[in-house]
Amino acid sequence: MPSFRSWRTHGDVRGQTRGKEDSNMRDYEIVTIFQPDLDEALLNANIDKIKSWISDSGGSIEKVDLWGKRRLAYPIRKQLDGLYVLLKVQMAPAFTSELDRNLRFQEPLMRFMIASLED
Repeated sequence: MPSFRSWRTHGDVRGQTRGKEDSNMRDYEIVTIFQPDLDEALLNANIDKIKSWISDSGGSIEKVDLWGKRRLAYPIRKQLDGLYVLLKVQMAPAFTSELDRNLRFQEPLMRFMIASLED
């Protein structure tokens, strides 16, 4: 008689990986606020750098929306305005922590938010 194997301890018999590897792509919105005195060439270079990180990880960029200069709700780094950029992307959930780490080290980036879009 075969021994009993619990799906909770051994995974589903169909080969699930118990959450260790989630290769499903999900939709995300990334809102970024850059320094307001950034010229157009540097802004585009920073956006291209973010897009290359996403595409190198196997993700895809669906839309890049430049909102332009807007007034901030509160001063950030003694700035009252910021350049807003919205990116709609599709990437693996495991990559969000690495993207978060990379974005934290970008000097002209004042704030950012990575939000998951759920259906």
